[in-house]
Amino acid sequence: YRFKGSRLYADGAVNYIGGGIDLDFDESVLSTSSGGLVALRAENDRTWGTLLFRNGSTFVFGGFTESASMNKNLTFAFDESELVLHSDRGSATLAASGNGYVHYEMRGAGAILKPASGATYTINAALEGEGGLVVDGEGTVAFGANVAQFTGALDVRQGTADFSENGAAVAFTAMKGSGVVSGAEIGSASLPLTLLEDGTASNVLTFADCSFSGSVRVNLGRTEANPLTKPYPDNVLVARYTGTAPDVGTMRLVGTGRKNLRGEFIAAGGEIRMTVVPTGVLMIVR
Repeated sequence: YRFKGSRLYADGAVNYIGGGIDLDFDESVLSTSSGGLVALRAENDRTWGTLLFRNGSTFVFGGFTESASMNKNLTFAFDESELVLHSDRGSATLAASGNGYVHYEMRGAGAILKPASGATYTINAALEGEGGLVVDGEGTVAFGANVAQFTGALDVRQGTADFSENGAAVAFTAMKGSGVVSGAEIGSASLPLTLLEDGTASNVLTFADCSFSGSVRVNLGRTEANPLTKPYPDNVLVARYTGTAPDVGTMRLVGTGRKNLRGEFIAAGGEIRMTVVPTGVLMIVR
């Protein structure tokens, strides 16, 4: 079933779902009539399938109670849709699957999480898939042990994405936004950077107590049809950091639209800055 521009209410204290589920929420909302949490429960072993939330949909989710007899996968999938874990976006936890049959899949832009200021969304369930994740609340999204398994783009528009308990290196196709990434070991990532007319970057992340163990590519997004032109960026702020200065030796410049440019990176005073120079030119730092 596909719901387009719909608002669906599930007002029971316990809402059973069963059978082969195939629900597509497109620009739709699933909540209680008061905007509260929808608590779902499996109907014995007859619960499986997919609930997809996409195109700006919202799922106000009070958690899923599994059945001991479940023997097929049930997937909650998100593509650019908000997952609300608390009615007023206060502190809440997304619990891990007890039997391994409940999955949370990121597609496209993935789930949007908006914890309120001072609140923490604790993620103990594995977030899987090739899609990304958006953190767009003033609070914190804290990832439990080895749950950040999605591989798409991490977009921290505001607030904090805390990986200090994740316990494994993260490898996203891109990391972007103006918020804070905390406690992460970054295996590999691309940092998309949009340069304004004045030569500054539009948005920069702050890396709090993070380390770079793999290649981090600063991507200017230019092509041969739209190459970077002189004057080349000089001493541009590409990221901020707190704690120990990260090893910028793993950072590379890509997406210039030219083959003869490279980036020189310096980490000092809580800032990571980049100067673009032609290949073969030695930059002397004083």
